[in-house]
Amino acid sequence: MTWKDIIVKRGISAAVAVGVTALLLSACGAGMGPTQALPAGAASVVGDQSVTDRTIADISTQVHDQIALIPGAKMPTADVVTNAAVQRETQHLMLQAAGTQEGVTITQSQIDEFIASFVKNQFNGDIKQLEAALVTQNYIPISQVNEAAGDQLMYAAVLKKVAPNATTQEAITKASNDYFGALSNQLS
Repeated sequence: MTWKDIIVKRGISAAVAVGVTALLLSACGAGMGPTQALPAGAASVVGDQSVTDRTIADISTQVHDQIALIPGAKMPTADVVTNAAVQRETQHLMLQAAGTQEGVTITQSQIDEFIASFVKNQFNGDIKQLEAALVTQNYIPISQVNEAAGDQLMYAAVLKKVAPNATTQEAITKASNDYFGALSNQLS
């Protein structure tokens, strides 16, 4: 289950959550030509930015350590956590590039408000429930909750700017695929 699934199941606006899967698929390996190898120590590259193997290892360790503390939680395999971390960190770099290109910024205040509202409305005000859901279902460690929330806000803000008339699920998904596919090609 992805954060998108949690958001949709919890009733958060589809405009915020839609297309994350398509974004992940278009973002993986962005900035890399079809025959280029990753630089040493890089798990992923987006334009001139890279996600390091060390970052992925740290995230994976945090996820496993945090899940181990949750009674009854199923421990995912290392490859599942690693793949999720690479996709999420690649998505983060793509969203940062999109924000820069479109002149969109997300403030810590916006992130704090988004998390607080989400926790209040979906988890009865208990941040620990959100943290447990994110780490066990999406493999997002506590240290990355702010980044994940910021990415959700950036995604929504970029799509609102580049496709303000996309109001249906189909139109939003198409706008997301078109925009982030083109951005991925631009960063190659």
